Amino acid sequence: VNDGATEITSSQKLTATFVAGETTTIDIGRGGRPVIGKLTLPADFDKTVVWGRLRLELKTDLPEPFPVGLNQDDPQAFVKWQTTKEGLDYAVVRSEWEARKSEHPQFHASVDRDGTFRIDNVASGTFVLSEWMGLSDFKLAMTPRSIEIPEFEGDYEETPLDLGEIELIGQ
Repeated sequence: VNDGATEITSSQKLTATFVAGETTTIDIGRGGRPVIGKLTLPADFDKTVVWGRLRLELKTDLPEPFPVGLNQDDPQAFVKWQTTKEGLDYAVVRSEWEARKSEHPQFHASVDRDGTFRIDNVASGTFVLSEWMGLSDFKLAMTPRSIEIPEFEGDYEETPLDLGEIELIGQ
């Protein structure tokens, strides 16, 4: 009962705007290409891992803007800083980043009992694959990795992009 997922699945998070009185169409399903791989344990790891309790995240590689000139050590500094030139510039850049980020899908995937995973319908572009939840339960970690999904002809590529084996890190 506590084995977690019993099959691998993936989901895609999309952003949509709905206007009252208008029809909104969202294309979901067959588009992009599958991405597959297998998580492996470090050679010296001797504990049992319930792979089905792990979840992965794949999201577009859009580096988050950093607030320049903000004193991170002072909890009261943000209120003053946001009215400075740096704070106002950051607000614009952050807003543009949020808009770009919302245009790109984000994926979550379960992991099968043998460590394999599959994420369906990934469009071409640069993404970051990372742990979403579950690894810390087993004192493991995953180094986020940037992956490039190459361009392909048409809307769908049937051949999966195989990331191979990804070794986890013991903590």
